[in-house]
Amino acid sequence: MTRTFLPLADSPLTQHLTGADAELAVLLAATADPEPATVDALLSITAPDTADRITAVLQARSDLPAGALARLIVARPDLKAPATRLKEHLFTSGDGCHRFTRAMAALAIRPETIGHDVLGSPKFAAMAAVVDPAALHELLTPVLAQPLLPGPADAALAILLGARRAAGPATTPLDLAIDEALHRTRQGRIGAELATRRAQTISEIATHTGGLTQAAELWYDALTTTASTPELAGEALALAYTAAPALATGADIDTPWPAVRARWHQVLAAKNTAATHTPDWAHAWEGAAATAEGAAWDGIQRALVAGYDLLAHHVRTTFPKGTPVPGPDTCWALDDTGRTLVHTLADHLTGSHGHTPLAHFDDLVLLSFVRELAKARRDRIPGALHLHGLAAAIKAARSKHHLTTDPTPARIGIVIPMRAEATRLTEGVLQAKADQLAWLLTAHPDARAELLLVDEDPDAASATAAHSALTRLGRMDAQVHITVARRPDPASRKGGAVRWGLAQLADAGHTHLTYTDADLTYPLDQLGLLLHELTLGAGAAIGSRRLPDSAGYYPPEGPPPTTTLYRQAVTELLALDITDPQAGFKALTHTAFQAARHPVRDTGLSFDTDLLTALQLAGHTIAETGIAALHTYVDGHVGTPRDYDAMLATVRDQAARHGLNPDARPTPVLDKITAAGSLAAAATRPSTADLPFPRIPAN
Repeated sequence: MTRTFLPLADSPLTQHLTGADAELAVLLAATADPEPATVDALLSITAPDTADRITAVLQARSDLPAGALARLIVARPDLKAPATRLKEHLFTSGDGCHRFTRAMAALAIRPETIGHDVLGSPKFAAMAAVVDPAALHELLTPVLAQPLLPGPADAALAILLGARRAAGPATTPLDLAIDEALHRTRQGRIGAELATRRAQTISEIATHTGGLTQAAELWYDALTTTASTPELAGEALALAYTAAPALATGADIDTPWPAVRARWHQVLAAKNTAATHTPDWAHAWEGAAATAEGAAWDGIQRALVAGYDLLAHHVRTTFPKGTPVPGPDTCWALDDTGRTLVHTLADHLTGSHGHTPLAHFDDLVLLSFVRELAKARRDRIPGALHLHGLAAAIKAARSKHHLTTDPTPARIGIVIPMRAEATRLTEGVLQAKADQLAWLLTAHPDARAELLLVDEDPDAASATAAHSALTRLGRMDAQVHITVARRPDPASRKGGAVRWGLAQLADAGHTHLTYTDADLTYPLDQLGLLLHELTLGAGAAIGSRRLPDSAGYYPPEGPPPTTTLYRQAVTELLALDITDPQAGFKALTHTAFQAARHPVRDTGLSFDTDLLTALQLAGHTIAETGIAALHTYVDGHVGTPRDYDAMLATVRDQAARHGLNPDARPTPVLDKITAAGSLAAAATRPSTADLPFPRIPAN
C-alpha cells in the first residue's frame, strides 16, 4: 500500500479538527519542527480551547526561532513570554523594549498592523540604534527578500533605516539589505508605472505620427532601459508624460541619455514622414472595415486589405482600360504618386495603430495572404500591378523596420555602374533612386548614404546625363549624397566599374558597401533587408530573386532553363551554394571587401561570382534575402545582353585562379553542357529539368 505524505502545514490534522484531531494538533505544536508554514497553520486554528492549548504549548517551547516567536506575537499580541524572548534575542545587552520588539515582529509577519504612533516615537528611534543588527536582519530577511515591499513595510523600513543613520554610520549587512530593498521597491514601482503608461504614451504619440508606432515603441523601450535607479526612473516617467505635447510642437526633449535622444529623433522623423502621406491611406483603412467581410478582419489583415485596395484603386484610375500598361518599375518607382503610395503602405506595415504585421508573420505568409486575396477578389488589374506594388511595399516595410531597429547608424556607400544609360537617366531614374533611399534613411536620421555613379564608357554620355539629372534634382536630401565619376574603360563590362567604385567608397570610410544596377528593378528602399543580414554577422548579402519569399522577377514556372543551367554550373565550379549569384543587388561589410579586394580581378559580367568566391574563401558568410523586384518578365526579352557561354568560360578561369578543382567532385551539369556544346543547346534537352541541383557537402 502506497502512503502519501503531505507537507505538515497542509495536513488535515491542522485544517479540519475533530476531538481526536485536536489532541494530535496539540501534540504537533509540542513536537513538530517549528517551520513558518507549520506554525502559521497551528495558529490559524480558531476553536477556543484548542487554540489556547496550542498557544500555551508553543510559548512553552524553548527551541522556537525568531520567526516563530514573531508569528506567535502577531497572532496573540496579549502574550508577554514570546515578546520577552524575542526582545532578549534582539537586544543582547538587555536594554530592549517590548513595544519595539512587537513592532519588529509585526514588520516581519504582518506590516500593516504596525501603529504609526510607534514608528514616530523617540523610543522607537532609540531602540533602532541599539538593536542587534545581525539578529534583526535574521528576523527581517523574508520581508527584505520580496521583489517589491508592501507599502506598510516600505514605510516602516524607511523609518527604521533613517533612525539608524541618524545615530551613526549605517553600514551593517542589515542596513545595506534595507537600503537595497527600499531602492529596489522604489525603482520597481516607478518601473511598473512606466510599463503601465507605455500604451497610453505610444497612443498619444501616434496621434502626431499618422498612426505610425514603431519609432515610438523603440523610444519607449530605450526610455525604460535607462531607468536603472529610482531617480532615473522618475525622470523617465516624467518624459513619458511630456513626450506627446513636445512632439505636437516639434520640440526636442531635454534628456541626458544619448540612446533616448537618438530614438526621439526617429519619432520626429516618423512625424515628418506621416506628413508626406496622402489622405488616401486613411480612406482605404476605413474602407477596409466597411465591407461585409471587413468585420472579420483583424488589424493585420485590415492593413493588408487596405493596402490592396489603395494600390488597386491607383492602377484602375491611372491606367484605365484601353491605355498602355506600364511595367511595375514605372508604376511604383518612376512615377512619383505610385512611389509615394508604396512608401505610405510600407510605413503603416512597420507598425500602425498598434498593429504590427512584421512582428507576427514572415514575408512569405504576408505575400501568400495578398495572393490569396487577389484570387478571392477576382479583380482584373492590368498587369497585376497592384500585386507587384504590394510585394514591394511588404519588402520595403521589412527593410525600414530593420533599419529603424538597428541602434547603430550606418554609413552606406552604393556603386551604380553605368554604360549607355543616358536615356534611362533622362527619364527620372536618379530621382526615383534618391527618393527610395531618402525614404529608407528616415528610419535612422543619423545614417548617411553616398550614391557613386561610375561611367566606364569612353563617350561619358551617361555621366553627362547624370550631371544634368542632378541639376534637375536641385536640393538633395541631407542624408543622401550623389557623386558622378568618369572612369573610361573600353574593356570593362560592369565589373571594373564596381570594383573601382567599391574601393573608392571603402577608402572613404563607408561601413557598408553596396552595388546595384542603374535601372529600377532593385528598389533601394529594400536595402535594409541586405544590411540586416550584415548586422547578423554575414560578410556579404545578396538580394535574391529566387527564394521562396522573393517576388516580381520570374514567371510562376521559374527562371528560363539557360539561367538555371548557368547557376548550377557556377555551383559546381566555384562551390557557391547560392540561388542567385548574378543578382544586381549586393551588400558587404567594409571588412569583407578588404579581404576580397585584391583576389578579385574580373571586370566583366562575371565579376559577381569572382567576388563571392573570394569572400567565401576568405571565411566570410554569404547570406541571401528575398527581395521584391520591380520587373515584368516577357518571354524572349533580354535585358542586359549576356553571352552565358563566355561567362561560363570566365567562371572556369576563376575556379582555376582561386585554386578550386571541379574534377574532385561530380559535375553532371558541366558534363551535360560540354556534351551539348553550349548552354543554349544543353537547355533544350528534355532531361534538363531532371538534373539535380548540386549541393555543397558539409565540411
